[in-house]
Amino acid sequence: MKKEIIVYSIFIILSLSTFNCISTAIQDYKTYEWEQVVDHGFENKNNLHAWSMKEYKGFLYIGTRNVVDGCQIYRSETGDKDTWIQVNKDGFCNDNKSEGARNMIVYKDLLWIITNSWDHGSQVWVTNGEINETGNFLTWKKANLNGFGEGKKILSSRGIGIFQNNLYVGSHSEEGHPLVFRYDGPTNFEDINPEEWTLVKDWYYDPNYNPDLFLAADLINFKNKDGKNFLYTILVAGVTPLLRELKANFTFKNLFNTLRILFFGKSQIWRYDGINWELINSEVFKKSNLMGSCFHIFNNSLYIGTANWLGGEIWKTDDGENWTQVSKRGFYRPFNLWVWKMHDFQNRLIAGTLNPIIGCQVWVSTNENPKSPKDFIKISKNGMSGPRLLNIQELPQDGARSFETFNGNLYVGTTNWIDLNTFFKGTGCEVWRIGNIDKLSYT
Repeated sequence: MKKEIIVYSIFIILSLSTFNCISTAIQDYKTYEWEQVVDHGFENKNNLHAWSMKEYKGFLYIGTRNVVDGCQIYRSETGDKDTWIQVNKDGFCNDNKSEGARNMIVYKDLLWIITNSWDHGSQVWVTNGEINETGNFLTWKKANLNGFGEGKKILSSRGIGIFQNNLYVGSHSEEGHPLVFRYDGPTNFEDINPEEWTLVKDWYYDPNYNPDLFLAADLINFKNKDGKNFLYTILVAGVTPLLRELKANFTFKNLFNTLRILFFGKSQIWRYDGINWELINSEVFKKSNLMGSCFHIFNNSLYIGTANWLGGEIWKTDDGENWTQVSKRGFYRPFNLWVWKMHDFQNRLIAGTLNPIIGCQVWVSTNENPKSPKDFIKISKNGMSGPRLLNIQELPQDGARSFETFNGNLYVGTTNWIDLNTFFKGTGCEVWRIGNIDKLSYT
């Protein structure tokens, strides 16, 4: 228990460092009522994160992180409360359970989900949306071997994207370097081949690679102003593996290394043209930004959200090389450490934050081409439902982790970052929705 308290105390101290005086002088904008459609982790508080979300064949799918039971996939035909049905076995299989459904994408008319498993290795699961012969769950196929054939040596995957009509997955190795795999097998559901994956990049051998970075995070296909397509990825230093290592082996050396990477381990942005990988040296990480957390394409510009102990930021590029800052310092609100996820809805850019102290927030641009912090307003309460700091059993939803548009509504999936194995117990993820934001007053 002492280790857990020490690790969590370090996180709180680092979080408090984001507070700055200017933010306290700024009044919050009026917030708007959201409808809650999922609470307490689909009635399973072990579902800490609504980690991924995607519309597929008339249903809204949500994948969770669950370190106790294994990840769970839910779907609803309406998105309404009390209509959500679990459509997979816990962790997908009994013998090699995955703890988190990290990301999902629709590719070749199939729904693909990438998962994390610290015990068995990263997994990829795919479905055609049909109910299996038992009538209880969907039919799923495992689309890769554990850890892409390396077992727990390839612990987790985060990024997934489509480029040149192929599916790519960003992962990391047990040794601590980023990897990208490409699926080269058949894409009709009956013939999915879990052995047909090609390692297309291992940064361990690249002289321009920063060895503090060990995960190929978000992947996205962006066409620059010259009409050329590239696959972009962010290399990051993952927070969770660092804290896991510190907790498992708490030494001053590990503590120093964790703090060094958390404060100085700058992300890198890379792109791939189908033959060569290129480091894009940009303005984004030359200052105080530490990590890139997500990409999003909006009105022909590529946006990136960052993590920053002074508050996460948003940057954008039109040519894929030169970046300009769009927002900074956590939208001038205390403890908005990360711009954790972006989306667009009714031709507005949507941004969700990680805020471990007062709860996550959802921000929206007031126009179609946001250029400065003045072009964003907050449209959610802190933690989606307001302050909960005085209730230790109901800690705030600290992260807006997933977004999707479904049946004319904007959905957001939230997280309790605090793990069940740490000092405090989470309350389970939540899902909220809102309707026509064009009718909202931006005054």
